[in-house]
Amino acid sequence: MRNIVLFVVIIFLFFNELYSQSNCFIKRITNNEYDNVSFSIKEGINNNYYLIVRKQDFITGINSKKYIYQIDEIGDIKDSILIDSILGKKNSTITPIINYQNAFLYYSTLSDNDYHYLYVSVLDTNLQVLNEKIIDTLLVNEWVMDYILCYDGSHVFLTATNENSSWCYNIYKFDSVFNLNKKFDKEYCDGYNSSIVFIKKDSTYLITTRNWIVKTSYDFSSFDTVINRWQTENIFTWCQTKTYNDSIYFESAITSGDINYSFPGFYARKINAEIVDTFTFSTIYEKNDITQFKDFYSFTTPDTLFYCSNASSVYFDEQGLSGILVVKFNMDKNVFWQKYFGFDGNYQVGSIEATSDGGCIVQWSFWDWINYPSYSLQGDIVLIKTDKNGNAPVGMNENVYVSEKQVLVYPNPAQNIINFETGLYKELSLEIYSPSGMLLQKQHLKQGKNAITISKLSQGVYFYRLIKNKPLESGTFIKM
Repeated sequence: MRNIVLFVVIIFLFFNELYSQSNCFIKRITNNEYDNVSFSIKEGINNNYYLIVRKQDFITGINSKKYIYQIDEIGDIKDSILIDSILGKKNSTITPIINYQNAFLYYSTLSDNDYHYLYVSVLDTNLQVLNEKIIDTLLVNEWVMDYILCYDGSHVFLTATNENSSWCYNIYKFDSVFNLNKKFDKEYCDGYNSSIVFIKKDSTYLITTRNWIVKTSYDFSSFDTVINRWQTENIFTWCQTKTYNDSIYFESAITSGDINYSFPGFYARKINAEIVDTFTFSTIYEKNDITQFKDFYSFTTPDTLFYCSNASSVYFDEQGLSGILVVKFNMDKNVFWQKYFGFDGNYQVGSIEATSDGGCIVQWSFWDWINYPSYSLQGDIVLIKTDKNGNAPVGMNENVYVSEKQVLVYPNPAQNIINFETGLYKELSLEIYSPSGMLLQKQHLKQGKNAITISKLSQGVYFYRLIKNKPLESGTFIKM
């Protein structure tokens, strides 16, 4: 009987592991026929994912089309709907889809020759429109920036108006069936890339822009400037704001004293916007761009966070390789895993979504700038689905690079200095061994970049081991 139970357990574990691996993939879902850019991805039911995509002719800039794609559990396009023209009007903004009542909510700015319009629709998981309508008329120079669903079922939209090259924000509050309750025009400017979040602890909102953090009452009867960034903080932010217990997160490029060497990362703040911690993610590159849209980090439970960023900074007129940094960690800065994907082209404009299985799905836009010069640039969309342990097997016809090493070691070969980049890892020990297994060097590694002197070593191949309470990683390097 005991042997039968053991056999059943082994079979269960085998199929469970097989199933979990089958839900991991790396796929390019387009084939360079257009300049394809993706902006947001969300998890639905039955391991399906939903992706906002824009396709356009890169040379002319015309024939732009926007879609919502339904992606199945193995990364294939299952269905799509065209959202470029809605209710006889042009869809003028790129906005995400939101999980909403076991379905999805999509909002955007529509336009015609006379006005802009605030539009909202509710779609089921098969991309069928359950309800849609224009809920208000906007100014011709006004676009929707952000949306939140309040705990009482009401809806709040944040818009930005461009007046004489200065962006100012407006607030619209609707009831549960999208009837307008209140509209607020505020004097705070620089509202582009703005974000709004509801703070349940004290029933207030925080509105963030590149230069302001403003706290408001629940009924928007009072507005207080919490931070004027021009006066108090010299940071750059794309203003993703999400609640995590009593903290608020902001994305920013955080420099380490040298303005030419920046780290992607974000701040954790209290509800009064006081910075309580800084999270930075080092790479081997001197310049690192934060992601250009809001979904740079995600979580399903407060115990595990996911973060994504460019692993290098390659600009539009350059040819080169870049990749994607993906990290799973917690608020105590303990790293569960961190991996690098890509480096077969140029990766920019990405976002991440934590998934219910403990893993994550990442969407990223990929350009092959070496084989496709910038004047005829075409782009692809790459999806990466990992399991809870960071596994993401490469597909049959893919050449996307996956780094299983979580600590970067470079240059390799090296002459006098070799660097060990630990990312968020803390309290690591480094051991260097000769080819015969003799321990030659042992030292503590700080978090971040560690320059290790190897000038006294003879030319040849050496082994290294990284230890965090127990062996973490090992590898080799060449001393020239």
